[in-house]
Amino acid sequence: MTQDSITLRSSIRPDLKKSILLKGSTIAIVGFLPLLYAGTMVPAEYLQFWGFPLFLLSFGMMAAGLIPYRKICKLEEQPNEIILSNDALQYCENRKRTLTIPISNIDSISKIENGKIYGIGLRLKNSESKITLHQPIEIEKLIKKTGKTYGVDLFFPYFRERSFQELDTFLR
Repeated sequence: MTQDSITLRSSIRPDLKKSILLKGSTIAIVGFLPLLYAGTMVPAEYLQFWGFPLFLLSFGMMAAGLIPYRKICKLEEQPNEIILSNDALQYCENRKRTLTIPISNIDSISKIENGKIYGIGLRLKNSESKITLHQPIEIEKLIKKTGKTYGVDLFFPYFRERSFQELDTFLR
């Protein structure tokens, strides 16, 4: 019995989530400390001029620390998907189809693990000619950047070993 299509969903490893939370919390705490110090130790006349810039700086650091964690949590709630049928591979982000690649244009796939980043890499037979874009992205820049960073034409992050094996089995 053969499958007509499969859907693979991205998943976040607990160690990655924990690492992002610890790093983000540290940055947020460092951002909060000047605000705490200014509120308790700095005279009011200095705060008339420096209060608002200090608030913006502190708030910016707290946001910069916690936004990556929020993005990972959102990705856990709404995972990216690779939908593979007999004739095409579709990639969806935020439940929106991003791109479609004909199966005939896929040269090879590889599992990529680079520190905390992991996922599936695709090598294409003919880089951008047969890719259908459903979202406004500059495919040439994406392929060039992905090639420099991961050594593949396209990289789909946060897909685990099991997804890679299912994709590899389906493509054979």
